[in-house]
Amino acid sequence: MAPVIRKRLDELLLPDKHESDGSSLDDKSNSAPAVLLKLRGNPGRPSLASMQEELAKRDLIWRMDLPDNLFDHASSRDLERCRRRVAVEAPHELRIFFLYVRLL
Repeated sequence: MAPVIRKRLDELLLPDKHESDGSSLDDKSNSAPAVLLKLRGNPGRPSLASMQEELAKRDLIWRMDLPDNLFDHASSRDLERCRRRVAVEAPHELRIFFLYVRLL
């Protein structure tokens, strides 16, 4: 995987910069949720605001500009295992998991 793609994926596990605007530098790392938590969040009740939030999520994913063949080398079993893990675990736990997966 190209380093630039890896960097973009790693940024999903970092705190959302926009959520912590206006706070001190010390608070930014602890108070803002990771971008991934925002992406996997429930869209909530149908409304104009929830639709705009979901479109913002889609735009964030598109801006990452990931290649279409990013997961072609992975087996469907491994992809499903990762999908399930990402759905339930905290981002700090996923950092360790993704470091382990890279070593395989």
